[in-house]
Amino acid sequence: MAQTKPFESDDSANGVREMTPPMRPPRFRLLWLPLGVALFVAVASLGSMLVRGGSAAVVLPWAAIALLGLAGLLAAGAAVYHDWHHWRSPLRRLKRCVEEIRGATAPLTDLPAEAGGLTPLLGEIRAVLDELRTHRAGAARLSREVAHLVQQRTRELERRMQGIEQRAQQDPLTGLLNRRCLRETLDEQVRRCNAGGQNVCLVMMDMDDFKLLNDTLGHTAGDELLRNVGQLIRSTARQQDLAFRYGGDEFLVVMPGADEPAARRLAQRIGTLVDALARTLDVPRKPRISAGVARLDEAPEPTARALLELADQRLYAMKSAKKSLRAAS
Repeated sequence: MAQTKPFESDDSANGVREMTPPMRPPRFRLLWLPLGVALFVAVASLGSMLVRGGSAAVVLPWAAIALLGLAGLLAAGAAVYHDWHHWRSPLRRLKRCVEEIRGATAPLTDLPAEAGGLTPLLGEIRAVLDELRTHRAGAARLSREVAHLVQQRTRELERRMQGIEQRAQQDPLTGLLNRRCLRETLDEQVRRCNAGGQNVCLVMMDMDDFKLLNDTLGHTAGDELLRNVGQLIRSTARQQDLAFRYGGDEFLVVMPGADEPAARRLAQRIGTLVDALARTLDVPRKPRISAGVARLDEAPEPTARALLELADQRLYAMKSAKKSLRAAS
C-alpha cells in the first residue's frame, strides 16, 4: 500500500512551515459493519434450523451468540456514524467559512480554526480564494475599461451627430443657415416674441442683375460674390440675429426684438458694402442689393408664414420701383 506523504502547512503567524500528520481513514472501523452483519445472519440462520429440530439446551447458546452478533452490528453502526460525523462536520464548517470569506465577512486567518481535520486543504483553499480575488479584480478593471471606451465612443458619436446636424442646417457656399431650417427657426422666434410681447423684424434681400454677372463672368465669379455677400451679412448683423441664404441670390435676416428703423439701417449698411464690393467687377451693370423690411405686428396674422409673405411683397415692390426708375432714365 502506498504511503501517504505528510502535508506541509504554512503558519502565517510566525512564517514557520510545520509538518501536519497525514489523515488516515479508520479502515478497521469500517470492517465492523460487514463482519457484524455476516455474524448476525449466520447465527440467525443456524438458530432457526436448530429451533425447528433441536432441543432448548442447544438453542439457547446459539441465541446468546445471535444476541452478541446483534450487539456487534449495533456497535459497528455506531462506529460508522461516528466516522461519518467526524468527516462530515468539518466539511460543513469549512463550507460556511469559505462562504464567509467570499462575502468578506470573515478573514482568511480564521480558516485554520474552522477547518478542523481538513487543515491539509488550507493551501489549496488559499490558492482558490486568491485566484477568485484576482479574477474579480480583473473583471472590475475590464468593466472600467469597457465603460471608458463606451463613453469615448458615445462622445465621438455625439460630436459627429452635431457636425452632421450643423452641416444639414448650413449653406455650404456662404456658411449661413439654409432654407431648410428657416421655417422651424422662424416659427420658434415668432412664438417667443408673441409670448414675451416683443416684435420681430424680417429683412429679405435680393441681388439685382446677378444673372448678368453669371452670364458675363461665369458661375465661378457669381459663387465668389455670393460667398462674400454672405460674409458681409454675417459680420454686419447683430449677435442675436439669424442670417439665412433663402434662395439662389436671396438672403434673409431674422431680427428678434428689433424695430423697423434698426432693420432698415441694417439693410442700408449691407447695401452700401455690396455696392463697394461690386465696383471691382467688370460687368456692364454692377450687382446691387434690394431689400424688403417687414414687422410681425404689421402682418395680417402673427405667424411666420404671414411675416415671410409680407417681406417678400415689399422686396419685390422695391425691385419693381428700381426697374421703373431705370426705365424712366
